Amino acid sequence: GAADYVLKENLRRLQPAVERALRTAAACREMQGMQRALRESEERFRTIVETTEDWIWEMDLHRIHNYVNSSVTEILGYLPTEVMGRDALELMVDADRAEVERVLPDLVAAKQGWQRWTLRWRHRDGSIRVLESTAHPVLDRAGALIGYRGIDRDVTERVQQDAKIRRLARIHAVLSALGNAVLRSRDTAELLDLSCRLAVVQGGFKAAAITARTSADTLTMTSSYGDPAALALIAEHDHLSLDPAGVSEPPFMEAMRTASIIVTRDGSGADASAGWPAAMARAGVAAQISLPVGAEAWGVMSLFAGTPQTFDDEEIELLRRLTDEVDYARDFIDKSERLEFLAYNNPTTSLPNRTAFRDLLLSRLEGGPQTIAMIDIERFRYINRTRGRRFGDALLREVGSRLKSLVPKGALVAHPGDDAFVLAFAQTGTIDDAVGGIEALLGRCTERPFMIQGEQVHARFHCSVLMAPLQAQTPDAIEHGLVAALAEAQSLDHPVLAFTEGARQRMARRVELERDLRLALGNNEFELYLQPKYGAVSRQLTGAEVLLRWRHPAQGLVSPAEFIPVLEDTGMIVAVGAWVRQESLRITRRW
Repeated sequence: GAADYVLKENLRRLQPAVERALRTAAACREMQGMQRALRESEERFRTIVETTEDWIWEMDLHRIHNYVNSSVTEILGYLPTEVMGRDALELMVDADRAEVERVLPDLVAAKQGWQRWTLRWRHRDGSIRVLESTAHPVLDRAGALIGYRGIDRDVTERVQQDAKIRRLARIHAVLSALGNAVLRSRDTAELLDLSCRLAVVQGGFKAAAITARTSADTLTMTSSYGDPAALALIAEHDHLSLDPAGVSEPPFMEAMRTASIIVTRDGSGADASAGWPAAMARAGVAAQISLPVGAEAWGVMSLFAGTPQTFDDEEIELLRRLTDEVDYARDFIDKSERLEFLAYNNPTTSLPNRTAFRDLLLSRLEGGPQTIAMIDIERFRYINRTRGRRFGDALLREVGSRLKSLVPKGALVAHPGDDAFVLAFAQTGTIDDAVGGIEALLGRCTERPFMIQGEQVHARFHCSVLMAPLQAQTPDAIEHGLVAALAEAQSLDHPVLAFTEGARQRMARRVELERDLRLALGNNEFELYLQPKYGAVSRQLTGAEVLLRWRHPAQGLVSPAEFIPVLEDTGMIVAVGAWVRQESLRITRRW
């Protein structure tokens, strides 16, 4: 009756009126359902927006925020009401704000948004947060741009972790390069200069300096490299007395006096003197670490960073290894008659080196047949990497000393390099007799542990044995034969293995494979074979196992048992593995 009526005199309108009323009621119910669904959808959207950890925002073309969700409080420390109505760039770091102000007008003109734009923001507590921003343009009904709606994700922790990984990699690079610096250095001054240069060029530090104790018990800067303003912090305190009485000492002086590592984090960590953090800020130094050098500190290495960073235990341990390397190298270079010593002796063990061994071997062969053995310490690289070079060198010295005490009188013990030792003594029997004798010698050598820096180390060896001149006549042939047999002993995990011609051939084959494998990836010689996998119950195809094959241009298919170990040993497995993943994804996408 509210929408229509029918007079008794005009009952012919009754049916159409009822049908119209039913349609109207159905339309009403449909409209109510749509409104209810819209409210529920809005509620779901509001719940998602307000509970997400990401900062969701909207701003107009004047860069004024007209909406922010509550996550801004967790990310930047401000309430949504404190951010609403403010310039969207107000809390951004100045350099990043300048970048946005430069780029944003072009985006506005093109009505374009942005993807994963990494920008730095100031937290309420003064710290810096790195956010990854993605935004889309907001258009009115006429298609005109009226603002942007976006989402910012806090990636500070990820960025810090990436930066730490890069710093660790750079420190590792410094450690690797320092070994070559020792050989290039003619004296201690050149070594220390190279160490500072490597810390800046390879390590990524703003500046590096080494100060040394003088006879007058003062510290003077002996070597430096990098930013002059940072180095001036050290130079201003040159020849400062180590007696702290009445003197405010800078961090590197405290590190020397206390023989401890001093870290200044962001210009405020090691507040050894009230003026030092301010001086750091004026020099553009955001962090500093001072590391004493030497078991009985003779100097301090100071490293300056231009960006805020902390030095965690892992980084400090690597830097401690760096100063150990500098100390070791300095001590080594200071030895008298250095050039003559390096020419004929291994610097770690003082045993004859490769050059001396080859010369001595020729004279021994002139006196009669020789049994020659090459010994390798199992897992020495792991020990050297995890415990440090000083620990590894101490183990090498102990092994060399014990071998020398156990070999027959008149035998030659040499240390050609790395963790390999070579023995030579007069041949007295067959190759089997020689193998038995070497096994007995190694058994005596390892029957008690080596004591290294107060720690017991149980070493295990691999060894190859060769008879000269019966199996090889020249030093080159002898060395190649021993290396080939030793590689096979390591592969088969045999303590002692005699050289055979087959070992030489297998070694030559391996060298040939390595040479050809370095060309295989670029020449598209690798192939992927797919082996289907079926469900045991469903008997349905569930996937496929990818098998790598190498089709050599001259030899055809080469067994994976031959080439996979070569890829792993040479590190080429990384590039080939990346190719396998890429090809597998390409096949999957094609399917």
